[in-house]
Amino acid sequence: MKTIINSLIVMLLLAGCTSLDEEVYSDLSPNNFYVSEADADAAVIAIYNGLNRRPFHDTYFTSLTFMPAPHSASRLPNRRMFANYSFDASNFQIIEPYWSAVYDMINRANTAIDRIPDIDMDETLKKRLIAEAKWLRAYNYFNLVRLFGDVPLYLKETTSLEDVNQPRAPMSEVYAAIIEDLKEADENLPPNRTDDKKGRVTRGTARFLLAKVYLTMAGEPMNDGSGLEEARTLLVSLYENKGAYGYDLLDNYADIFKLDNELNAEIVFAVQQSRAVGGQGTGMAHIWGPLRSPFGGTGQYHGGCTQEFYQSYDSTDVRRDVTWLERYTARGTNQVFVFGSGNGPYGDPRNGMAQAKYQDPEMNFVDGETDIIIYRFSDVILMLAEIENELNGPNATAFDYLNEVRERAHAGTYDQQAAATPEEFRELIYKERFWEFSFEFHEVFDIRRMGKLKEAIETGFETKLFGTSYDPKYELYPIPLSEIQTNPNIAGHQNPGW
Repeated sequence: MKTIINSLIVMLLLAGCTSLDEEVYSDLSPNNFYVSEADADAAVIAIYNGLNRRPFHDTYFTSLTFMPAPHSASRLPNRRMFANYSFDASNFQIIEPYWSAVYDMINRANTAIDRIPDIDMDETLKKRLIAEAKWLRAYNYFNLVRLFGDVPLYLKETTSLEDVNQPRAPMSEVYAAIIEDLKEADENLPPNRTDDKKGRVTRGTARFLLAKVYLTMAGEPMNDGSGLEEARTLLVSLYENKGAYGYDLLDNYADIFKLDNELNAEIVFAVQQSRAVGGQGTGMAHIWGPLRSPFGGTGQYHGGCTQEFYQSYDSTDVRRDVTWLERYTARGTNQVFVFGSGNGPYGDPRNGMAQAKYQDPEMNFVDGETDIIIYRFSDVILMLAEIENELNGPNATAFDYLNEVRERAHAGTYDQQAAATPEEFRELIYKERFWEFSFEFHEVFDIRRMGKLKEAIETGFETKLFGTSYDPKYELYPIPLSEIQTNPNIAGHQNPGW
């Protein structure tokens, strides 16, 4: 059940219940809205709604995170530019709207965090809602700092023009704020949710993200491994007490993504979608599906993975054909298209093999029902494998974690001869994360933190076609030109090289 979306609909209906024939003595504003428990809950739901808006993941986030993978390919210039690095700071299709959308969510979170304490309501629920808003703020800053580096740090509601233009805060300061928010979320969020609140963040979600933050900080460019021990403790807690948190590794990889199995035990966090309300669904199946797609919209076929990457999976690995569509029957016909066959656009390997994780044959044009999966329990296990290697080298425990994920995928398992050094084990993890989490918004983050961007550019399908050479500036995206031009406190402080 789409509990967050349904709650949002109720909130909007209540907000609009004013007769046009009546004299209006008060309008909804921050000063008169935050007066009840229901208002507090609605304010937090509004933060989730910022993530739910259809273009956020379908166009902005997918371009920024998936396209930089060395195995990405696209038939569209506005996607391809994020694979071959031909964009610049003036990009108004992806970079600028993404930046604006994230800061809008952050301000919604700040408003809730600042206003909810003054509401006369149950104190436990109050702390829970504030913690929920802080998790959502931390999640958004975590994406910003990884994508852009030093960014303006807003931790209070924007109420005047003086609040608007903040300078760029150092990455270390942004990470410190993220960690503080997530620790408070850990203390005050519930361990799990009842059915009517399912999908909202929990203590497990907070511990997961805090561990991921520490692991990310241990890599490039921070190189701060001081949090790795704490990260392992958090992840071991989730792993050994998965039942208490409501998590598990599903037996069948394909079941994770089924439309009738949303918010299953493997989901740590997902953004709920709905085709029932216009603008509250996802266009992932339509935008990233093949032309005349059998599973969503009409299929715009913006791109996907290379044939080489598809063939890099073990032949027995079930993740390959759950993730990528090698062949399909065009909707309404008996015509079968085979990728790379030379038969039409789908037969041209230049265009990329379409994803298959998002399927909703009944979607209303671009409003699909399939939830946007952000984090999964298998990531707990792979992070444990990676951290064990970083702390103790490629020992039996690290391989056990890695092989648990591969066994579920029916891929061949590794013995300890597969990696004799931490560097060799890191390479196994790097490849495994591509196979396990393809098209789930992890690619660029793993490439950067693991110091693989130069390699990704030198070996990338699109970068080789375009002739892109590695430049250190590509380690971060440029701050949007619109922000540089309108914020006097960061004018002249663009990321180096941009």
